[in-house]
Amino acid sequence: MEGVVKFARLNFFVPVPQVRDLNELNGKLAQMCREDLQRRLRGKAGTKAETLKEDQSAFLPLPVAPLTLQETTHSGEFFIPGPVR
Repeated sequence: MEGVVKFARLNFFVPVPQVRDLNELNGKLAQMCREDLQRRLRGKAGTKAETLKEDQSAFLPLPVAPLTLQETTHSGEFFIPGPVR
């Protein structure tokens, strides 16, 4: 996860984007992400978008009923009630 954060910081926030508000920042970030999907990764045959499509084909379907988080009272940790798939 740290690698993704470092990539985003270095590629999207350096230099600091000059924007009027959060909506403009979100628009710029969305555009930069779309452009980044066209980049070819070292050691991969296709673009990031093509790799993402391949990965998505292996995703499990979303659960029919939404999951709800509950907080424990003793430690503040979160858990999902019920069996984990």
